[in-house]
Amino acid sequence: MFYKNILDYTTGQSEIWFMADLHLNHSNILKHSERPYLKVSEMNKDFIDQLHQIKENDYLFDLGDLFWKTDPSQIENIIKNNIKTKHFWKILGNHDKESIYRNNLSKYFEGVSESLDLSIKIPGSQVGDESKVITLSLDHYPKVSWNNKPRGSLMLHGHTHGNIDEFNEKSTDLRVDVGIDGKLAAGKILVPLSKIINYFNQKTTGQRWSVWTKGKCKNL
Repeated sequence: MFYKNILDYTTGQSEIWFMADLHLNHSNILKHSERPYLKVSEMNKDFIDQLHQIKENDYLFDLGDLFWKTDPSQIENIIKNNIKTKHFWKILGNHDKESIYRNNLSKYFEGVSESLDLSIKIPGSQVGDESKVITLSLDHYPKVSWNNKPRGSLMLHGHTHGNIDEFNEKSTDLRVDVGIDGKLAAGKILVPLSKIINYFNQKTTGQRWSVWTKGKCKNL
């Protein structure tokens, strides 16, 4: 699925945020991750407090597994009272019950889908042009091939809880885990677009991404 408009990141009036794998209400996640919480209630409070950074004009893209076995009324209460933006897009993860997001809670989302392709206009100084439109492919699961990959499109995913960070870093592919347990997020639930841009500029040593991927992408 494609996002209907090109997002404009050049005005400085709004931030574009990405998050994945919060697993709110999942007590066992504390046993299988390095999250610094003694109780799931502490984790929930911290994560919900961080959501207050999001402003009304910001864009938020959740890449899956927001809650764990949570009643729809509680999910609605948390979203309604803690997420201000109307530009909230939900990518479904393997622990997300599709009917809840498509039916019960659809009014809180700009869209609900399995995946999403975004086009974003960013300041040209970051990629060597006066202005530049970049493309991102969003999915809960990491992919080895995605739309416009050979043209420098970025692949953002969750699901792996940081376990393939080293694989992503060694690969020439422009792919990164934006989930809470990955290196990029560094323990924060929200990853801003600026951090993603900086990450890939460092990986490509400043080359334009379309140049970097030319000849490197075998999975078209």
